[in-house]
Amino acid sequence: MTDTPERLSVVQIEQKIMDYNQDKYDLIVLGSMWAREIRRREEFRHKPNSEVIDLALSDVLSGKITRDSILENYRKHLLARQQANAEKEAKRNAKPVEMTLPEL
Repeated sequence: MTDTPERLSVVQIEQKIMDYNQDKYDLIVLGSMWAREIRRREEFRHKPNSEVIDLALSDVLSGKITRDSILENYRKHLLARQQANAEKEAKRNAKPVEMTLPEL
């Protein structure tokens, strides 16, 4: 996937996007989803956004990562985030907040 140094150049990426015969919107959405997944990795955390996006589009266009694996990773992280939010909300609702008004 992103481990190999053989990446497409920016010109090659642009050419492959222009030659892409499927839905270009789908390609961009998959690229952004994969870029988000790449950004979670420690080695890419401090890289510029443009570099991460180029890498993601390169992986998607070259077939190094499949649509199904991108969607599976996205679903997995989405479910984990929803579960964390639900736990946080349950914890917040479990503690009643007591408010006292000052004496007049």
